Amino acid sequence: MKSGLVSVIVPNLNYGGTIQKCLNSILNQTYKNVEILIADGGSRDSSINIIESYVKQYSNIKIVSRSDDGQSNAINKGIESSEGTYITWLNSDDYLAPNALKIAVSKLEENKNIGLVYGSVINIGNDGRFMQLNIGKLELKENIYFHDYIPQTGSVFRASLGMRLDESLNWAMDWDLWIRLSKVSNFLGINEILGYCLIENEIMRKSNQVCAERTKELLRIKKKYNNVSKLDIFTSALCVKSGEITELIFGKNNKLYPLIIKINSKLYRIYARKELMV
Repeated sequence: MKSGLVSVIVPNLNYGGTIQKCLNSILNQTYKNVEILIADGGSRDSSINIIESYVKQYSNIKIVSRSDDGQSNAINKGIESSEGTYITWLNSDDYLAPNALKIAVSKLEENKNIGLVYGSVINIGNDGRFMQLNIGKLELKENIYFHDYIPQTGSVFRASLGMRLDESLNWAMDWDLWIRLSKVSNFLGINEILGYCLIENEIMRKSNQVCAERTKELLRIKKKYNNVSKLDIFTSALCVKSGEITELIFGKNNKLYPLIIKINSKLYRIYARKELMV
């Protein structure tokens, strides 16, 4: 483990349109003691050529894998290959604010009892348009059992805590990680924008599937930590089935289908925030 080094893991699978901006945001950090570990899932687009060109150009970038069993497995491969004192991961369609790592590391250095630092994140559209401010709420650490108030992008935790992601999770693995971190360390939320998340059109088109899978995982996590109610189970099942019923009734080629998807997505968000509180 190298003192002060931040290991940034970048999972990637066919994100040729965004990987360059992602990597540049790490390279352009005001904090320079950084290694970039790319876990590629077998990309077949331009992203692999872009990655290889960066590896040749920068000595602190390396590819740690060329295949994986999902995003959580990819990130774990990066963690296992890391040499840093501090760890974060950055999805290949997201990017960091210029001072993100400098701010996070300074807080961790100043507060030895803190294991995780997080801030706020701006969600943007494909065209760079502002969509939403995802505020990193300053809450009691214990509240993480009830809802995920921590934006993942820009969050940094100590490597010495020995944490890995649950590889059975693909959509809510960060919440599960925060819960486990809360058992062994303290959190520090700061009033700073640490990163930017791209909300893709592709994800919006697949919103029924995504919502269903994420909802199932949220429920699994609540069950895992004995924090689930009958209302959770009922509304979760209703949310999951609504997407399936929509496709069955309207069909993907129906002109009303995109509108129904949008309504279902809004219903999901209301459910997730009010019932699962995440």
